[in-house]
Amino acid sequence: MKKFIKENWLKLIAGVGVFLVCLSISYYFIIIIPKGKNEQKYLENQIKCQEAGNKLYKAKVDDGKVYGFNYYDPEYKFNKELNTCLSQFTHMNDRQNYEVSEIFDVYKNKVIGRHNIRFWNDKWEDHVGTEEEWKLQVDKLFKE
Repeated sequence: MKKFIKENWLKLIAGVGVFLVCLSISYYFIIIIPKGKNEQKYLENQIKCQEAGNKLYKAKVDDGKVYGFNYYDPEYKFNKELNTCLSQFTHMNDRQNYEVSEIFDVYKNKVIGRHNIRFWNDKWEDHVGTEEEWKLQVDKLFKE
């Protein structure tokens, strides 16, 4: 065995080198290129989500003016797991002293989560759900 290695050390080193080059090329085509395509697709989905969400937000604001709602700027996020666009809308009704936060499926135009608080007896109180439950739901759906 030692004799074989002494006589063929250059061929062994060249063989290992060729193997490493082949491994690197395979890694590039199997891992790197698909990852870049996935990131580009995610970015395209995020842009579409933002555009659809802005249209929905404008419609909600126009409708809400009739009822005395004041809307905060929404947050949009394309959720890969659900394969849909989510928005977090929050509005306040000054006339009735309450605030509503909603997680909205923009593409289905459907509320999938809500938290209401109201000003009662000189303090804000949870009216629908708790603050902790709401934060957990937002964190889960809007994670990266």
